[in-house]
Amino acid sequence: MSSSSSPKYTAAAWVLLALLPVLLTGCWSRVEINDRAFVIAMFVDLTENNQIEVTLGFPEPNKISSQSGTASTGDKPPYVTITEKGINLSDAVQNMQSNLSRQIFWGQIKVIVIGAELAKQGIRPLLDFVSRNPILPLKTFVLTTSGKAKDLANFPTHVEKFPSEVFRELANRQTILDTSIRNLMMAQDYSKAGITAIVDPGRGTENGIPIRTDGAALYKDNKLAGTLSKPDMRGAMWLMNRMEEAIITLHSPTDALPVSIHIQRTRTDVKPTLEQGWPVYKVQVQFVSIVNASDSDINLKDSKQIHALETVAADQIKQRIRKAFDKSRQLKADVFQLASYLEWYYPDQWNQFKPEWDQIYSEKVKLDIEIKPTIYTTGALKNHPRESR
Repeated sequence: MSSSSSPKYTAAAWVLLALLPVLLTGCWSRVEINDRAFVIAMFVDLTENNQIEVTLGFPEPNKISSQSGTASTGDKPPYVTITEKGINLSDAVQNMQSNLSRQIFWGQIKVIVIGAELAKQGIRPLLDFVSRNPILPLKTFVLTTSGKAKDLANFPTHVEKFPSEVFRELANRQTILDTSIRNLMMAQDYSKAGITAIVDPGRGTENGIPIRTDGAALYKDNKLAGTLSKPDMRGAMWLMNRMEEAIITLHSPTDALPVSIHIQRTRTDVKPTLEQGWPVYKVQVQFVSIVNASDSDINLKDSKQIHALETVAADQIKQRIRKAFDKSRQLKADVFQLASYLEWYYPDQWNQFKPEWDQIYSEKVKLDIEIKPTIYTTGALKNHPRESR
């Protein structure tokens, strides 16, 4: 190496050494965890003067025991809710942020609850807000309430630490429809129709106001268009392959007395076909269950009577699926995203149907439902106790 090039290499080395401390500083835009306010739930309402009212739920770490994971002693819950209004969702959140000492962080949010008035006017602004917030998880559950969402922000909890945990566990266990932001965003590619569970305040107890599940909300063009009863919501869950475990009470085929079965495993397969040029969806539902309780004199060791009970179960589930589907057809709202199956299997036909899909869905689409039940009688008595009296 020539002596003339040494100064150049020496200068470059000094520049690199000067830059090393910069590389050790980490992310310049980072926010320390102690400077963040972690949103765990959002409740969105429409006020009488058409403003957006947002209620956010935040955990209070100083009120949570780090050892037991439960709330520390005291009457106050380990979370706090803050409400603010604005001309739109972003404005309301910004108004709230201006009064907080910590930066609002959306990465831990679990649930969004939509108030009835906002649902009727339309949830497009909510979806727009979410789509512009890359930190907010797409798996966040979305629920609708029949009244004000704010009324669900502070109901008392006895098992979970936060109200949001109650909603999340109900959805995770698929006790209710587990509709997520992702589901509603995907619906924008088709008919802008969706379905969410309805949760409402309970009727009151000595310990406060618990919640109750109250069926499902049906959206068309991102607006609340109708509802399903709780049994019909179950039919929707069967059709959407969202059912995991459930208790179903049947009328015994021998004496019409109650027999309860515990659904343990389920699977729903949906495949479209074209008959006379129009979509027909082959829906096959399979489930495995055990007899959970019986007031009937049905002989649970008799294969013929068990088969008859399976037929009763199949008829009930088929009826619930049919009622949920028929309700969506009346509203011209493909809340089950059946269009997505058609696009996958018959893309050319879907492109033809797409401009008039709402009308075609309402008038031409049919379901061909097949239920394949299996009922086991583990732990069953040979005879009903009444017979030995």
